[in-house]
Amino acid sequence: MKIWTVLTFLWMSLLCPTSYAAGTSDLGTGDGLRGDYYSDREFVNLALTRIDPVVDFNWTYGSPDPLIPSTFFAVRWSGQVQPLYSQTYTFTTISDDGARLWVNDQLVIDNWAGIGEASGTIALVANQRYNIKMEYREDWGDASAFLLWSSSSQAREIIPTSQLYSSRFSRPNFSEVKSKSLKVHMPSLPLGASSLGLQRAVGSASTPAASLTWTTIASGLASGAVHQDTGLVPSTLYWYRAITNRVSDAAGPAAMITTQPPVAELLSLSLQPFQVGGGGNSSGTVKLTMAAPAGGAVVTLSSDNTLARVPRSVTVPAGKTVASFDISTSAVSAITQVKIRASYEGLSQSKTLVIDLSCSHV
Repeated sequence: MKIWTVLTFLWMSLLCPTSYAAGTSDLGTGDGLRGDYYSDREFVNLALTRIDPVVDFNWTYGSPDPLIPSTFFAVRWSGQVQPLYSQTYTFTTISDDGARLWVNDQLVIDNWAGIGEASGTIALVANQRYNIKMEYREDWGDASAFLLWSSSSQAREIIPTSQLYSSRFSRPNFSEVKSKSLKVHMPSLPLGASSLGLQRAVGSASTPAASLTWTTIASGLASGAVHQDTGLVPSTLYWYRAITNRVSDAAGPAAMITTQPPVAELLSLSLQPFQVGGGGNSSGTVKLTMAAPAGGAVVTLSSDNTLARVPRSVTVPAGKTVASFDISTSAVSAITQVKIRASYEGLSQSKTLVIDLSCSHV
């Protein structure tokens, strides 16, 4: 036990009663918070993960679990909290030893170096779910942790299970953002869920996520999966968020991204002539949907047979929409079909060149 005077010890006992009456509201459908228990105070050695219905613990000189030591351990509770009223809420932690609390990704309480009761306020909207995270550390001696809330309409109480949700997402991340496609990197799978889904919406940056019209575009995704989203509109702001396979879970926080402006795309590939005698030559022409950008548009070329040879690429000059290239062939012993392919910015076009025995062109 820490060295306290008798007076201080009695004061702390009054300050940290064994339990508080939890709320009886049935408006929410929560299951509690995810509790990650560490066998050290630095959140390095994860020993146990479970769902805690409430944060209402007085371990005195004991341990939260046989896997956790009775001294020098830490706990991180995370999930979402759902207020009942659109008001400024006061959140309170009572702890021995330190605690800190984030609500809506904002640090509301920082009593990490202290002990006892600490409070902070934040304005919340009724029925919306907000990310919440409480970190707690125990040095030695008495161990306890409580999480309460109150507002002008909400009596001070331990935050009840019904208003706490163990599923807490991070926002999706993005890569390879183009004018009509991008890659969405999914967050980690919440505890207890078996798969993820992805939802998309269109709206301005000032539109609240709850007011957007969401469409599920993918399901059955694994933790950390990468989803390729295509068919998007250039220069458009899109919102994305993750969901789980469990109906009871709230959607994760939304992330927004704007697609790139319109760019030139490969419209067509033509061959002239499309039939040539072996040893003869042909030419190809690529056409873009709009003028090539500064520096030109490099279109990649390929042939699926060495009997017809094309350059590795052809460049459409800046401000132009077409470019031509030469095709040379070798003599053949039978009529041979060769596929010529052109690719630019993820789109491809292909045409078939026929190499005949004769030298006549069609």
